[in-house]
Amino acid sequence: MLDDPMRWGLATLRATVISAVALLALACAVVVQAVVHYNGTCGGLLPFQSAAQPCSLWHHVSTDVPFTFAALLNDGWWIGLCFAGAVFMVSVLFQRHRQKSAVSGQQ
Repeated sequence: MLDDPMRWGLATLRATVISAVALLALACAVVVQAVVHYNGTCGGLLPFQSAAQPCSLWHHVSTDVPFTFAALLNDGWWIGLCFAGAVFMVSVLFQRHRQKSAVSGQQ
């Protein structure tokens, strides 16, 4: 398939960069969602335990974003793993196609 270790390195690097960019895009989307849904209060997730309290936008974002990521990592880690695996496989296939094109172009 990919005999040259450098080709594996390129495929791995490409998959890592794409996965990191996707994670960064997800982080930006979570922050934007927290800012858009800010209504001047924090807390109140469990109304029978405590009511929502007034808070600043910074406090709302700094508590909402880690909570969202904790929930995503707890329940959806396998989605990220499948995404990274799929990106790696597509990257390997792309690199293999480029390698075959380069070999047929030299002949």
